Amino acid sequence: MIKKKVEIGGPLTNSELILMNILWDAQRPITGPEILAYVNASPEGPAFARTSYHAMVNNLLDKNYIISIGGCGHGKNQARKFIPALSRNEYYAHQLTSSKRFSPSDIPDLVCSLFSYSNVTSEEKEAILKSIDALVREDAQE
Repeated sequence: MIKKKVEIGGPLTNSELILMNILWDAQRPITGPEILAYVNASPEGPAFARTSYHAMVNNLLDKNYIISIGGCGHGKNQARKFIPALSRNEYYAHQLTSSKRFSPSDIPDLVCSLFSYSNVTSEEKEAILKSIDALVREDAQE
């Protein structure tokens, strides 16, 4: 089933994209301290300053990229948990389709480009095309 579009506001900064990648990779709700632990454990060093973390989270909440789903812990040690409001693929699809030069007629060429850059085999391509066809037909019936 094709998911309904999430209304997001504005592009992501590089630091916000790093934070989103942490959330996407986690595949579960995670807390701020967990996010900061991932950032600080990076072999390249911290991707953003701890002091900017809260501003970034608030920006992502305001832009509808993430959702706060409550907290864990007790008293002053309570930490909110966050999940992405859209998947990584939905984000990149939004990036492509929000361009002023994008047209729905570009979709077949985009799919071909994805095949080209991902080096899929003929068998994989056939399976993917069948999956796309099934998803599009299912969406058309709704």
